[in-house]
Amino acid sequence: MNELDIATSYGTIHVYKKGDGRKTIILLHGGGCDNAMLSWSEVIQSFNDEYTIYAPDLLGYGKSDKPDGLCGEKFFDVHIQSIKQMSEMLGAENVKKKSVAK
Repeated sequence: MNELDIATSYGTIHVYKKGDGRKTIILLHGGGCDNAMLSWSEVIQSFNDEYTIYAPDLLGYGKSDKPDGLCGEKFFDVHIQSIKQMSEMLGAENVKKKSVAK
């Protein structure tokens, strides 16, 4: 598994990547005491070579930046916009399905 750091206008997002297949999936973890590897490490390993899997640590979690002012009214908007920017930079902006851990 590779690890990437993707700079967005909101901060740097740490991304775990497995594979280089033609089907792309982005796995988004939940909130609270969570991060990409806590939610998805076993799931990521189950995908075969036809997939490219990205599992980012959302801003404020894991190895990603922890910007000030991320809580409150801006919380969801910042995460949505930063994931959009990350997806564009990875060339995965047209991914149709994204999963969220509960």
